[in-house]
Amino acid sequence: MIPLLTQPITLEGQSPIQGFWDGITIWKKLNAPYSLGSYVKVEDTLTLQPGVHFVADGGWLSIEPGGTLVAVGTAAEPIVFTGVTQTPGAWDGIYFAVHNRGQVHRLEYVHMSYGGGDSRELIANGLITNYSAGLYIAPSSFRHSSR
Repeated sequence: MIPLLTQPITLEGQSPIQGFWDGITIWKKLNAPYSLGSYVKVEDTLTLQPGVHFVADGGWLSIEPGGTLVAVGTAAEPIVFTGVTQTPGAWDGIYFAVHNRGQVHRLEYVHMSYGGGDSRELIANGLITNYSAGLYIAPSSFRHSSR
């Protein structure tokens, strides 16, 4: 899916999420987790609301040049990324590509687990690949990775 709208797109339930996303997008908290497909490549601003929950079966989330990830949860409603199985390496993780426009990505109260299936150079217990200078991580957890 390639949204090409000037207004922000708000997802309230689409599964599985995969492909290229080019447009300001907001993913809302649901009563069930989002299913992360084989890959998601973000080329604009992606905002995850507190309480958003992702379950991935392989694949990765890639923030491409020109893209920005704003994932700001709260202590009461963290943002969760996990594998469909509770096996280290069940999904790859989040990849931040080289950025040249000074984007700042924010991960606050994000809990990531059962990833690290990617072979690239990774940080955060094998769950994040960062080639971007603008990555801010506040109280978050990275557990049960394959690395």
